[in-house]
Amino acid sequence: MNTIGLFPLGLVLFPGSLLPLHIFEPRYRSLMNSVIDKDTSFGINLVESSKLFEVGCAAKVVRVSQRYPDGRFDVITQGQKRYHLHNLSESSASYFVGSVEYFEDILEEMNTEVFLECKKKYSQIIDAVYPEKIDQLTNPQSLSMEFPSFFMAQKSGLSLLQKQELLEMRSENARLQFLVNHLDSILPEITRQENFNRIIKGDGYLPPAPPKPDAK
Repeated sequence: MNTIGLFPLGLVLFPGSLLPLHIFEPRYRSLMNSVIDKDTSFGINLVESSKLFEVGCAAKVVRVSQRYPDGRFDVITQGQKRYHLHNLSESSASYFVGSVEYFEDILEEMNTEVFLECKKKYSQIIDAVYPEKIDQLTNPQSLSMEFPSFFMAQKSGLSLLQKQELLEMRSENARLQFLVNHLDSILPEITRQENFNRIIKGDGYLPPAPPKPDAK
């Protein structure tokens, strides 16, 4: 078991995704300052309809983008490993801490046929909603990473509960098939309904950054 500070939010963080956060509550200022000073992780769990979901994603602060005179600040965070939350308690600094158990996917060979189908449909969505960013959001290097499902899920117009369901899956092939089914359901409407464009563009994630090349 590992103990980490928790930041329950009305959103789902995926491993590898970049998420901007505005930190204003005193207890979360304390949490963020602690993880920044110690270069440690904190956890984000979805809260929806007063329910705290047990599967969350650890995050690190990769950059403090702005500080304000009143103590508020903006940070860019990046998702890391997923975990299952077992116990929850309140720290002396008033933010929650949790005992978490990290988990990985099951071992399996990627289904190339499903991956290519998902990649094709995802590219069609990006071309319709983000034509000016298609090179960035369909970057071949990113789509060939270990878990491309998490990369594509960021800009696929999933609902909060769909994102949470995807986060909890322990099979990359299952996640890819889940995305294929979802993209199939929205593609016929994507060019006719601005609502889908609004959902995808307003998902909160920053545009996925391609992996950095290995240092020589």
